[in-house]
Amino acid sequence: MFVILYCATWLALIAIVLRKPWMVLRPTVWVALLMTVHLSGAAAFVSDEYNYFGAPRLYEFAALPGLRVATLLFPLCVLCFALLTPLLTVRARRIYQRCRAVSVDRCEPWRQREQKLTLWLAGAALLIVALYLAKVPLQTTGLWANLFDPLNSEEARENSLTLVESPVVRYGYSWYMSTIAPACAGLLWFSRRLTRGRLETLLVLALLALIVVSVMLTGARSPGGSLIMKLGIGYLLLYGVRRGGQVVAVAASGALVVASLLTIARDNMMNSLSLALLWFYLQHGIFERIFISPFSTGVYTNLYAQHSGLLEYANIRPLASLFGVEHLNLAQAVGMRYVAGATENIGMNTCFLFDYQASFGLVPGFIVAFCSLVLLDLLILSFARLRGAALVAFYAVFLGSLMALSSTAFFVSLNTSGVLIVALAAWLVGATYYRRTRPCAA
Repeated sequence: MFVILYCATWLALIAIVLRKPWMVLRPTVWVALLMTVHLSGAAAFVSDEYNYFGAPRLYEFAALPGLRVATLLFPLCVLCFALLTPLLTVRARRIYQRCRAVSVDRCEPWRQREQKLTLWLAGAALLIVALYLAKVPLQTTGLWANLFDPLNSEEARENSLTLVESPVVRYGYSWYMSTIAPACAGLLWFSRRLTRGRLETLLVLALLALIVVSVMLTGARSPGGSLIMKLGIGYLLLYGVRRGGQVVAVAASGALVVASLLTIARDNMMNSLSLALLWFYLQHGIFERIFISPFSTGVYTNLYAQHSGLLEYANIRPLASLFGVEHLNLAQAVGMRYVAGATENIGMNTCFLFDYQASFGLVPGFIVAFCSLVLLDLLILSFARLRGAALVAFYAVFLGSLMALSSTAFFVSLNTSGVLIVALAAWLVGATYYRRTRPCAA
């Protein structure tokens, strides 16, 4: 049964890509695709005997078969909803067509607006990074320790977070990593279509490399890889799902290599770097984290609820505050209980579906997760006014931010992963820069 549901989901996704590729731009369809990639394979094929770093084996969760079915059925239900709501698909198609037009457009007025917007974003980026480095000197960052002092990298990564006491700087740098830096990088790269000079290209590449480094100051692996992926998604918008999908695959490979190299540096193994070592880290660390851990952490999250009782609102910060319930850091609590040798800094994050199921139960949590996800389709309206490279850059960041939903709670994704921030920014930019005239057809 598990294999049948898994194959049915892939067949449905392939049919959508071949017949209506613009549907992939809908948040519901995009997240369904991501969940199929990250969760469904493990739900269908991973053994009940699997355990994660000394954690209990999966079969200790009593409702494991039901959780597998829910994980496999969720993307299918989402795809059915998308097929039954054609009005939102029309909106997605307009965005798809405008993005495709950017690759052949030579409209100078858009170029001027893009340059002004890029300068504003660059100014914001410089301010945020300067404020962050004022709190955390470069030599004490996690990235510096990973590269030059691997033995102290763990402590340095902790200091990269704990030294930032100001919530303005902390949230500002978080939004910089998730939204501002990728949007600035996208505008720099995709707006160069009007001037293809070699010198300009080299300058842009140097700036992109600097931006990638700036989002990795904490020593975390994911921000740099995420930025590369968002640039790859931009090509998906420019050249369509079929041609652009090849670039996304290359970008994903690049993101995996960056994450692996950072892990190798952190383990003080750079002196032994080789293709064999890189493949070992990819196979035994990164691949497992991408294709197996997202489901296994969901099992442990629900196992925690099995042992402690349903959490209701405790693990959902906005609702916990609203109903006067003490907030529970569920990712930390699950890690501390089930992972051997875990410290307080552990975060066993999990997909929003599993997070809701730990709150309300398998079936009610499934329904709440479904309703939450379909509401995200309305965020397409925020991008209605954008044109040119700005549309490509911001929508690529939006889709890239939605990737967090396969491994984090819903409200965490909206906030720290930048889903709401980039939608709000797109609406403000559209209302400010693109409301008066329409000098181009795109």
